[in-house]
Amino acid sequence: MPATGMIQPIRRAASWDLRRTAILSRYVFGEFLRGWLLALTVITAVMFLGMGGQTLVTMQESGIDQIVQTLPLIVPMTLPYTVPFSLLVATTLAFGRLSADNEVEAIRTSGIHLACVIVPILLLAMALSVGIFLLNDRVIPQSWHSQRTMLLSLLKSDTALRMLGVRGQHMTFTKTEEDEDGNVIVIKQHIYIQDIKGDLFIGVQYREVVGGKVRRALVAHSARPEINPETGEVGLKFFNASIHEFDEDDPYRPSMTEVENEESILVAIQLTDPEEMQQRKFVEMSIAELREKRVERLTALNDVKAEAMNDPREGGERRWKRIQRHVYQIDTEIQQRYALSVSCITFALVAVPLGILVKKGNKLVAFLISVLLVILIYYPLLVGGRAVAEDGLVPAWACIWSSNAVLFVIGMVLMRRVVRQ
Repeated sequence: MPATGMIQPIRRAASWDLRRTAILSRYVFGEFLRGWLLALTVITAVMFLGMGGQTLVTMQESGIDQIVQTLPLIVPMTLPYTVPFSLLVATTLAFGRLSADNEVEAIRTSGIHLACVIVPILLLAMALSVGIFLLNDRVIPQSWHSQRTMLLSLLKSDTALRMLGVRGQHMTFTKTEEDEDGNVIVIKQHIYIQDIKGDLFIGVQYREVVGGKVRRALVAHSARPEINPETGEVGLKFFNASIHEFDEDDPYRPSMTEVENEESILVAIQLTDPEEMQQRKFVEMSIAELREKRVERLTALNDVKAEAMNDPREGGERRWKRIQRHVYQIDTEIQQRYALSVSCITFALVAVPLGILVKKGNKLVAFLISVLLVILIYYPLLVGGRAVAEDGLVPAWACIWSSNAVLFVIGMVLMRRVVRQ
């Protein structure tokens, strides 16, 4: 009985310590979380406005539909930068306020280890690192590809419309299509425009030529151009047109169809090579695709080396250097995606001890120091390291990870001091 009577108070005390620690951890984490969400919203909005402004300048002559489709693609591109930076801001300010209000000292004197309030922040940073990695590997490459193909299509369509908008000149375009047997046929499209009124072409003549023979001819009172940004085609809608269809067996007796004013037919003029639209840049590939591309480039590099040994020419050396640079660029792109993901952890490791170690009333000093560390050390090392790595002067992993390594060392030194106190 006496032993049981002694155990009960000990259990109650231990239970109370656990509840007190949990309450304190939730309180600090809640303070941090509110600040982080606010900082993330503001910083992402600012970066979105900057990148969106550049996109609007590029697409200033495009329709509102294309602009609305493009702008949402910018948001995921900003997150690998705004998430770590907002984490840095929120963490420094949250722990700086705790230190300035002497709450850190109160936690220490109550017998609660500071790790109880630090670990939840670091766990969140790790979870965010995983999320940023998935964004970098899956979502952002697709966003880059969708944006590029849309902008490329619009730019080429705009160029073609200017070409089409030339009065009194015959213009020729080329497109390809498959016949019923799966054979690729080349179609020459000849267009003549007599006059232009606004966005309407007046006095339009159109001919399709396959294998030197006219397959179809149109003569229209007017036509209006339309752009398909997904396929890279400009379509001409003909109004009040006469359509002449030519048969290979009897080319001298074409069939003719009259199109009324309220009707139209669509003739697509291919502006952009579909294969070019589907080709992906390195930033548009997942890490698995980048690794496959690297193997492909290394194989091509070995082939070029073998050719150069048998027939040493200046052109072979230039090709070798170009392929070698592709390999360096792929290595750099892969390492940067991992490094940007881990930046959430390194930023938190620096921000937590800086916020705690500041003196009373100087919480903004820690915030400014942490921001300067990132702006003056992290990003210059990251950007400069990428340039050096792409030239192959230093291995990509050493260049790209140097920024994280420097902040990690600084963070661990400061964290060690906090733990000792």
